[in-house]
Amino acid sequence: MMELLQIFKNFKLHDLNDKWVNTVWDSQFLTYEEPPQDDYFNFIKSEDMDLLLQNTCEVVKDCLAEIDTSKECNNEEGKISWDALVSLNINVHALLSVLHYIIKSGQHDKASKTSKQTCLNATSLYFMLLAIPGSHAFNIFHPNLYEKAIESLKLCKLLIPTNKKGNKTVHLECMDISEDESNDHVYSPSEKILLIEGLESILSDFIAMIKLFSFRTYSDSLDITIFILLEVIDINQFEYQNTRNNLFCNAYTALYELCDNKHGPINSTIMIIVKYIHPYFLFNKHNDHQTKLISNMHELTIDLLRKLLDTYEKETKIALMTLIQYIMVKCPERQEARQKQVTLLLKLLTICKGDIMVYIINDVISLSHHTKVSCRVFAQEIIGKLLLESNLSNYNLIESFQQKKIIKTLIATTLSRCIDSSNIVRSKAMAIIAEFTDKQNNITDMIVENTSKVSCSDETLPLFDELKNMLVKDVNPIALNVVFVMLIDRVEDERALVRKSALQIFKNLTIKFPILTCQVTPIIGRRCRDPVMTVRRFAIHILSVILQYFPSDSQILNEWIETVLPQIFDTEIKVQEKALESFQDLLINKITNHSNYIDNALNSLPWRIVDKLIDMKMIKHLSKACEIWIKNNLINNSLIKDIQSHIGSTNDRSAWVLLTAISESMKLPNLNKYIGNCKDLIEKNNYHTNLILQILKNSWSSLSKDDMKDLYKYLYKCLREFKIHFGLIGICLDIIGGIIKKLHPDDNNQLVQSNMMELMEISELRIQNIFENDNKTVIDISHFIKAMSTLGHTAFSCTNKLSSFTLRILEGILLESETLPDSIKEVKELHAFAVVVLGQHAIRDYKIAQEVIPILGRLLRTNINHNSSTEVAIKVNAAKALADLCIRFTTLVEPYLTDMCICMKDRNPIVREAIVIIFIQLLLEDFIKVKGPFFFHILTMLFDPDKMIRELTIFLIEERLLKKNKLLISQKFLESIFHYNNYQFKHELYKRKMRKEEKEILTFPGNKNHSNRTIIYNFMIDHLDPPEKIKLLVKLTTQILGRICNGAINVTKQEGACVLKDTLYILNNESLQLFLSSNKNTINSQDPDDSINPLDILTANAITVIIEGMKRHGLEVLLPTLLKVKEKLEILKSPLKQDLMRFVCRMCTIYNKEQLTNLLNEYPQLEEEIDQYKKSVDKDVNMETDNIEIHENLASHKNGTENLETNIQLSICNRIPKVILHRISPASLKRSQESKPSTSTPKLSDRRSNHKRSCILPIKKSTKKSHSQEMVLNHKVIKNNTEQIESDNDSE
Repeated sequence: MMELLQIFKNFKLHDLNDKWVNTVWDSQFLTYEEPPQDDYFNFIKSEDMDLLLQNTCEVVKDCLAEIDTSKECNNEEGKISWDALVSLNINVHALLSVLHYIIKSGQHDKASKTSKQTCLNATSLYFMLLAIPGSHAFNIFHPNLYEKAIESLKLCKLLIPTNKKGNKTVHLECMDISEDESNDHVYSPSEKILLIEGLESILSDFIAMIKLFSFRTYSDSLDITIFILLEVIDINQFEYQNTRNNLFCNAYTALYELCDNKHGPINSTIMIIVKYIHPYFLFNKHNDHQTKLISNMHELTIDLLRKLLDTYEKETKIALMTLIQYIMVKCPERQEARQKQVTLLLKLLTICKGDIMVYIINDVISLSHHTKVSCRVFAQEIIGKLLLESNLSNYNLIESFQQKKIIKTLIATTLSRCIDSSNIVRSKAMAIIAEFTDKQNNITDMIVENTSKVSCSDETLPLFDELKNMLVKDVNPIALNVVFVMLIDRVEDERALVRKSALQIFKNLTIKFPILTCQVTPIIGRRCRDPVMTVRRFAIHILSVILQYFPSDSQILNEWIETVLPQIFDTEIKVQEKALESFQDLLINKITNHSNYIDNALNSLPWRIVDKLIDMKMIKHLSKACEIWIKNNLINNSLIKDIQSHIGSTNDRSAWVLLTAISESMKLPNLNKYIGNCKDLIEKNNYHTNLILQILKNSWSSLSKDDMKDLYKYLYKCLREFKIHFGLIGICLDIIGGIIKKLHPDDNNQLVQSNMMELMEISELRIQNIFENDNKTVIDISHFIKAMSTLGHTAFSCTNKLSSFTLRILEGILLESETLPDSIKEVKELHAFAVVVLGQHAIRDYKIAQEVIPILGRLLRTNINHNSSTEVAIKVNAAKALADLCIRFTTLVEPYLTDMCICMKDRNPIVREAIVIIFIQLLLEDFIKVKGPFFFHILTMLFDPDKMIRELTIFLIEERLLKKNKLLISQKFLESIFHYNNYQFKHELYKRKMRKEEKEILTFPGNKNHSNRTIIYNFMIDHLDPPEKIKLLVKLTTQILGRICNGAINVTKQEGACVLKDTLYILNNESLQLFLSSNKNTINSQDPDDSINPLDILTANAITVIIEGMKRHGLEVLLPTLLKVKEKLEILKSPLKQDLMRFVCRMCTIYNKEQLTNLLNEYPQLEEEIDQYKKSVDKDVNMETDNIEIHENLASHKNGTENLETNIQLSICNRIPKVILHRISPASLKRSQESKPSTSTPKLSDRRSNHKRSCILPIKKSTKKSHSQEMVLNHKVIKNNTEQIESDNDSE
């Protein structure tokens, strides 16, 4: 005690000016006033004062240590306290005033390094003085003085490296640059170490102080203390990596020691810590460098929370949950920052115990249904990390069954977000499910494993309340049928990423449940023609993987060939590459030598693929693939030998076809060994012969000269004697021409000419013999057919013209068949070949073309027996011949294009498909132009009963016509309404010139054809851009409704009434109504919170302007015009008044009463009619709902529980695709229709039907139900409004 008294005397406090001391205390340590400039002032500034502060602090520490020793020995004598110190006449007020001045002076920005060091010593001394018992009673603790003392820790800011560029100061007044007055504030490394030691000493002394001192009655000081300690931690993070100092550890130790009852309620203290530490757990404002440094702080903070949770579990639990909730709600907008915040959140979850974990999962469910999109995305990020990257067994859960409940709940929550209204949320949720199901074991956690237990009940994805209950109740996984129906929706989603995830999930489920293959493969196959390139590539990959898993499934193989192989001709190179890669994996990579061949499903797959290609007439796809593989050196002699080893085996036909495709791009080795005696093969005239000749055509140059001569002589002899089948004549002529050029390089042209002229003469003679036979003689028709075929093929290699006699015979076969002998009069095959021969010769002779083209046009107009394949072939050949002639003689063929258009309505689908393909080819090279009613005729094929023809038509319009003229539909739309209704204006200018037959077949007037017209209108509207839609709206208002008002369009006639009816249908179209409605979210599929791309923002703004323009037009022009038309219809007593008023009432619901004031004043009865319309709509909806419920109950009672396959088939049959695919591969043009059209695919006429669906539609935000999740933060209750997002079972 005496030593302490002596050292206090060294402060010479009696020499201090009492007036100054009183001023400091009167100001409550708030103002800063310099002491008198006397000797004591010099003493304060001297080094003696700094040394004295250090010594005093050490003496006080020793005395406090003696207190601890005396407590252990129960010795109360010599105990230091402020009661004893004050009794020794120590001037406490003067001492604290001096310490305040030293601390305040050292904290000043311009203070010297010595002053700052003295400040740290004074702070340490003050903390030690507070530790002496009695500091409360004798006012040693003063809140303002303490606050100033604890702020000394902020000097750690000096540890942050300064910007060297800041050493120069610019004075604007004199525009001169001067060096800083002093570099005293710049710390060298050694000085930084000294500063760190001083700060560490303060923290050590502070920790010693709080063990003897109590903040219970000073809650504000405790708050400030925690804030500054965390600020020290934040500031010091920049130096932590280099110095390895203990500031971090000491600061966290101090925070831990403050969590004691003597400093106040522990739960309040921990909550204060959380309050100030939560900003450091957010990644909104951190750059990459700061993120790396702050990770140290995160680790130590989580370690502190773990210790607090172990020591004070009950008190820490609420604060920890509050912190996690705050981190979830304050989620970053940027994806990178959001992912980092999720990672940090999961580190926090590792210290949570079972009950906390359940509480947090509940919060995640609430966050998944938050009104803000970013929050829902963040919730999916959390769930994704929990399910995919972290093992829940690492968390301190109570029981394993609780882990299973949490997993099921998280999966169900993610599945419920797969139908979210936001594109981004759906994408994230679907991606999580896709990655989760990649592991087959996880699928059993997601859905019912035993598919026989799945019933046809009205199960849906779980809603908000159901998800909450899953954590406390035993709930079965979601039924497979529910997930499957949801995936059918998502695979038609507007967002490409969602469709890709849906495809991946389909693949995973199919591998787990093979029963799904028959439903899944057509769905994936349609995605192979997706409008988005990445989806097409991914669908190709998925379908190929499924085929490898189930190589014996013929349905998968058929779907793969029909949808994947055509993408070899895709317009995108990456899609072509993916299709070729998949084809390579399944074909050439799996071919083995026959000696090593084991007959099983996987090894036989390449040969079965080739067999299917033969059956489906898609050999050109194989040839194209082989050509590319050869260029990339993927096909070599070794592979060819392996293929040749299968000749003569069960794979013989497939091996020859594959060799034929390869021979088109490279010469085959060992040709003599496998071809053998070609003479015997040629005489057989079968499919095998065709393959052999194709290989010879491509690889004859590998034969020896003697073999070439023998082959030439034999083939030429057979051609002269008409022994070669007519289908092989062209190939044989090519082989002969090639061999002649090889053997006779000098005079090959003359030899070819002479041979072709001879064959031509022989053929003409044989054809002319038709009339030399009497009716009793049996004629070999095949010789005439072979002669015609030879005559046609020689036309391309011979300069001789067709004789007029032969020309008349061929024309007579087509025009005057009754003059032919009775034995060949009824042989229609001659007619088909005559068309081909005339076309082949007409294309090289203008005069012949002038004679032949009218004959071909007449054949197109001829009625045929559609059950006769020969008569169908005649018509198709005539159309193809006209198409070939159109290339050279366009002006001659143009008058007959109308006849070709009429053939598009032929009863036989082969004829219709051929015409569509012809138009595609001609339009591709601009041989014909879109003028007159031609475009309207093309559109009529959109409601063709054949699926392939509809797809070809869509391809023709999208990939040909609209590629060349994007405004074609906009330009033709208004005219199409008059055209299809066959409405003729009186004025000559508006009359359309069409033949009577053309009008009857290619226009669709009257109410009976209204459904067909609507299909065309819907297609045209879907292909209009927003600006074109507003133009259409204006045209319909002025050109049709306006003309009806002034009487230019007569609605008393059926044609005029149908024009008005069609106009109302178009105006009532969903696409136009979306633009007229006030809900902009329905137009802009991108959620406002989702739009981070500037282009998306510009697009959204442009659409907003268009919407406002259309709404303004609707209010100021359209509605008044409609009401004028209504008055006109009332006068005429037209039944269309009801249809018009329904649309008017619907339009009026878009606007509020203020906007409709002028109209209501002009038409007072309008308001009453609108109210009646609303009541009738509500009544119809209620009746419809009741009928549906009755129907569903009856169906449920009748069917009971059905198996999964039946349920899914019903779901698929009742669906309407959301994304209508109009894209097909150009390769489809090269494939003739072989298989029957699928009945499961809805026609275009079904795509706009409004029937109810028994499956889940894309969700809409419900305005009736909402849920609130209470979140506690800083002793306040924050309402986190979450919105129940439900599936809407209404029709689209």
